[in-house]
Amino acid sequence: IYSLLTIYFRANLVVIGMAINIFAEGITTTMYRTIFGMSEGSSKVAAFDKVGPLLLPVYIGLVLVAVVHVIFGRTKIGLKIKGAGEYPQALDSMGISVNRVRWLSVIIGSAIIGFGGAFLSIGELSFFTENMVSGRGYIALAAVIFGRYTPIGVLLAVLLFGAGEAAVYRFSAMGLGIPSQFILMIPYILTLIVVAFFGHKGAGPKALGIPFSKEEQ
Repeated sequence: IYSLLTIYFRANLVVIGMAINIFAEGITTTMYRTIFGMSEGSSKVAAFDKVGPLLLPVYIGLVLVAVVHVIFGRTKIGLKIKGAGEYPQALDSMGISVNRVRWLSVIIGSAIIGFGGAFLSIGELSFFTENMVSGRGYIALAAVIFGRYTPIGVLLAVLLFGAGEAAVYRFSAMGLGIPSQFILMIPYILTLIVVAFFGHKGAGPKALGIPFSKEEQ
């Protein structure tokens, strides 16, 4: 849906992203209440197994970082993807469909994001609750900006934000006398600081958000 609206109907990426985000929040809440009712919780499901000290999806995520890094830097497919975001005219001059590359990139990226959502619900908690994401998607977006749109950079940014979220549990357990509301704000305050001070340095691909039309070239 996102690809269809933004790539082929050339709608604004931010507006469509916000609309889908709001719709997803509403539809999951509606389905949750329809299936489980207002008072009942969702049934438990089998969570991901641990492999050593970490859960299996953590290792998969680390492998994906390495794989994507190699694809972007060492393969023709990676060059096509980067070209579709940096200089689509060059890609088009070679007879390669820019919109097809963008479409496939969105589909593959969305599948990885969906895997992350599955990890949150059945990996960490083994059940579903309303609004369980709690703005983590926006933190992920900030990590992409802070990581300069590179796999390794994003990994380091995610580790930083993850440390901020871990600090919430650590400070809560220490009993410092700080109101819990202020402690829960730590990851989001960290996100605001990073975006405010480093957002302008993490400029994305030059053609990011710019629809491509072969007829207009």
